[in-house]
Amino acid sequence: MYSWVKWRIGMCLLLVVTAHGAAWAQAPDTPGSLLTPDERAYLDQLGPITLCVDPDWMPFEGISRDGRHIGIAADLMALVAERLDVTFRLIPTQTWAESVQFSREGRCHIMPLVNQSPERDEWLIFTDVYFADPNVFITREEHEFIYDPARLLDEKLVLPQGSSIEGYFRRNFPNITLMIVETDTDALRAVSERRADVTVRSLSLAAYTIRQEGWFNLKIAGKLEEYGNRMRIGVSGQYES
Repeated sequence: MYSWVKWRIGMCLLLVVTAHGAAWAQAPDTPGSLLTPDERAYLDQLGPITLCVDPDWMPFEGISRDGRHIGIAADLMALVAERLDVTFRLIPTQTWAESVQFSREGRCHIMPLVNQSPERDEWLIFTDVYFADPNVFITREEHEFIYDPARLLDEKLVLPQGSSIEGYFRRNFPNITLMIVETDTDALRAVSERRADVTVRSLSLAAYTIRQEGWFNLKIAGKLEEYGNRMRIGVSGQYES
């Protein structure tokens, strides 16, 4: 199966994810009818579509204590499964870095909510963007407003391992001191506990986590204008026949 067919399947996923209002009213009544016969046959041969997800990225997605995919992405994937008449199976992981590694190794078919990056282009085929959210600087309350990431040269920036934002700063600001942790929660905790000066995370995630954890000594100190979250579905390039 050529890569364009996998891209087309990814676009079917995207169509279902972004459908709403009148589009839903016009959606086909028969599950799976968005697919061509060749695409249907390919998916039937493939079996359950395996997912690698971020286990700690709420409210976007996570893995619950009982091993379920939860969050916004999980709800969207449930709609996709219904519309395309497919079955998704979660591949359990402990960290986002592990999920990225599993995807790179071809151990899962798709990543349902992922930023495109030069590194990930090496093994993923991406749909168009279906969700966007800005990246913001998170600091303690006493920190000044941040207009330019280049001004962080004298500070310690903490980021989750394997995140697209880590790659962005390594490529564009190699002289900034980085502290790498496992999860988004760990990054925010490091700033709250004064082990790091600043982190850069999704606005929605930061607001959710700060509220959940009660870290009210943290604030949004600016927006990273040059690099926001532009979420896509990433389809593994491993599965060609």
